[in-house]
Amino acid sequence: MRKSMAIMRTILLAVNRLALASVLIIPAMSGYLFAGRPTQTAMTAASYDDVVYYDDLYIAANRWGVEILEISDDSKLVSLWKTHTRGRAEFVDAANGLVAVSNIDGVVELYYLNGKILRPAGDIDPGYRPVALKIIGDYLYVGGLEVSLTIYDISNPRFPEEISEVNFEGYPHDYLIRNDTLFIAAYHGGVVLLDIANPERPSILEQYNLASYVYGIALDGTYIYACAHSSGLIILDMTLQSMPPVIGYNGQFGSARKAVLTYEGLLVLDGFGGISMVDVSSPSQPQVQWGQPLDFNSNDFILAGDFLAVANWNNGFKLYGADLKSGLDFLDEKVNYSVCRSVSLSDGRVYAGSGTGGLMVFDQDLDPIDLQRFAVGENCLEVKVAGGYGFLSNDEHGITIIDISNPSNLKWISSYVSGGWVKSSALSGNILFLANWQGIVALDITDIRNPFEINFLDTEFGSSKIEYRNDTLFVAGSGGLDLYDVSNPNSFSLIDNFRTDYPAVQLEIKDGIVLLSSGLGGVDILSLTDGLQVIAHINAIENAVATEFHNGRLYVAENYSGISEWDVTQIDNPVYIRSFVSTGRAVDLEFHEGRLYAADYYGVTMFEVGINEGQYGDFADLSGNGDIEILSYPNPVNGGANIRFLLRAPGKVEISVFDILGRKVESLYNGFLQAGENTIAWDGGEVASGCYFVNVRGNGFSSSRPMTVIK
Repeated sequence: MRKSMAIMRTILLAVNRLALASVLIIPAMSGYLFAGRPTQTAMTAASYDDVVYYDDLYIAANRWGVEILEISDDSKLVSLWKTHTRGRAEFVDAANGLVAVSNIDGVVELYYLNGKILRPAGDIDPGYRPVALKIIGDYLYVGGLEVSLTIYDISNPRFPEEISEVNFEGYPHDYLIRNDTLFIAAYHGGVVLLDIANPERPSILEQYNLASYVYGIALDGTYIYACAHSSGLIILDMTLQSMPPVIGYNGQFGSARKAVLTYEGLLVLDGFGGISMVDVSSPSQPQVQWGQPLDFNSNDFILAGDFLAVANWNNGFKLYGADLKSGLDFLDEKVNYSVCRSVSLSDGRVYAGSGTGGLMVFDQDLDPIDLQRFAVGENCLEVKVAGGYGFLSNDEHGITIIDISNPSNLKWISSYVSGGWVKSSALSGNILFLANWQGIVALDITDIRNPFEINFLDTEFGSSKIEYRNDTLFVAGSGGLDLYDVSNPNSFSLIDNFRTDYPAVQLEIKDGIVLLSSGLGGVDILSLTDGLQVIAHINAIENAVATEFHNGRLYVAENYSGISEWDVTQIDNPVYIRSFVSTGRAVDLEFHEGRLYAADYYGVTMFEVGINEGQYGDFADLSGNGDIEILSYPNPVNGGANIRFLLRAPGKVEISVFDILGRKVESLYNGFLQAGENTIAWDGGEVASGCYFVNVRGNGFSSSRPMTVIK
C-alpha cells in the first residue's frame, strides 16, 4: 500500500537494519555466510522505555530489546528472559499469547510468549518509524510518525497482513479500549476517538486537539484524563460540545506521562521525577493528595496488586510497594547504571567503563564479580588497566586511579582534575599521559597517591585518543594523527602527522602499522616504517569508531551498524568477510583468546569468533584468490550501477542481488562468460533504499560484496 513511502526511508534506517538483522545469509555454491550473533552480553545501561503487565509478568522494552521480569516470593524483581531486537526497542504490548515490540529502526517484531520465554513469530515493516502498539483480538494497531495508525491482521503472526490505515493529527503514544472505541493519546494531536467495530474500515469519531504533547490517558465514565508534557493533567468531559471540552486542569506536573484510575483517585506519573495521587472526585478541581519523588525520566509504570513497577530511562526498572493512601515503599531494582563506552581485558577479567556507572568488572564469561562497581561520579569515557591499577578517564573530572588487585574490593587511590574532560590515557613508567580536550597533559605518578602535572601541550586539534610506544606518543584528534617525541616528558616535539578529512576518534598500533578510525572517514591503515604512508583504506558502512587487529583479521566497530570483519592477511588488500550483530552502538573492541568483546554502549557483548576457516563454511574464497573476484562498482548506488568483476577462467556464471535476509531480489545474469574482466549493468529501479549484497558465483566459487542503495 505504501511502497513509495518505504522507498523514501532514510539510508540510515536501512543501514541500521542491516547491522541489527538476526541472521545474514548469502547463498553460495557450497555454503552460507552468517552474521555473527552475540554469545553473551553484560548490560551496563538499562534505559527502559515502556512496560506492559500480562499474565503476572512484566514485559519491558529496553534500549537493547525486550525483557521479561516477575516478582519473587520475597518481593524482588527477577529477570527471566531477554531478547535482543533489531533496533532500539521503544514500545511494547502483549495479549493473546503474543508480544509486539516496535523499534526506532522501523520494524515491529512479533513473538510468541511460551510460558516465560519469547519465541520469534513474524515481523512487520510498515514503511515508517513505528511507535505505540496495541494488540486487540486478532489485530495489531501500529502508530507511526508518517502514517498515524496502521491496522494488521495477526491471526497468523508469522504472516501479518495490513488491512487498513487511518490518519489524524499527531501520532499515538498510548491507547485504551472501551467497547468498540479506541481512545488514543496522540502526541502533537490531543486525544482521538476511533471506531474500530470493523478494523478494516476504522473511522474517527472525535479528535480533541490540545496544545500540549499528550503522553497518556485514563478513562472514567464520560471523563478523559489526559497526561501532557508541561501542561500536566487535563480533564475532558465527552458529553460537552465545546472543542476541546476541558473542564479541569492541574499544572503541578512538569511532564505528566501516564495516569491510572484507582479506588483512591488518579495515580499520575511525572516524567520529571515523581508520582502523585490526585483526587478527581470533583473533576473540575483535581487536587494532589500526596506526591513522592522518583528518578528523573521515568517513562512508564504498572500498578498490579500491591506493587508498582516503574520503567526509567536513566536508572532502570524499580519495584515499590504501593500504599495508595500515603505513598510508595522501595522494594527492589534492576539497575544497570549507564552507557558502556570502553572495554579492557587483563588477567582474565573484563573491565567496562560505564558512563556514570564508572568501572564495572566481569569475568571472561561476562558474569559480574561481587561488588564489581566503582563509581567515579562523572562520565567514565575510558578504562585503561596496567600494573594492577585502573585508570578511569572522566568527563569534567580528569583521571581517577584505582587499585584493581582485588576486583571484589576496588579502592580509590587518587585523582587528578585536568582543565577539561579527559577521554584517554597512556602510561609510560612513572609518567601518565592524558588526552585532554585542549591537548596533552603529562602527569608524574611516581607517588601514585599524589599525581602532579609536569607538562602540557596545547595541540592545534585537541586530542581524543592517545597511545604510547617507544618514547613516541600517538595522538588522534580532530585533525587526524600526530606523533610526538616524549622521551623527555618535560618537552614534547612533533615528529610527524597524518591529516584526515574527518576527526580521528580512535587508533590502534600493531605490528608496524597504525589503524586510524575517523568515523565517516572509515579506517586508514598506515605504515610506521615508511613515514605514515597509507597502505590501505576501509570505507565503513557507517561510522568507523574503533578497530581490533588480530592474526590476520581486522574487526571494525561501526557504531549502530555493528562490527565488520576483514581479512587483512594481505594488508594492502583488505577483504570483507562478514558482520557481527552488536547489541547497540559498538564503540570499543578487545580481542582475547578467540573472543571478541565489544563495548556497545548498552553493555559488553561477547562473540566467539576464533580464527577457524571451517567456521565460515566453504563460502566464497573470501580472499579473492579464487576464480571470481568482484573488482568494483559505485557504492553507495544512486540510480544504476555497473558491476565489474574478474573471471580467471571461462564458464557459466550467475550474478544476483540479495537483500539482508538472504532473499534474492533480482537475477542480473545467468549464462556463459569468457575469462577476464566483465561488466554487468544493474539499474536498481525495483528496490527500495537499503543494504544489499551482489553475489557472483560459478565454477564452484562465489564472491559477495555489500552495496548500499540510496534513492
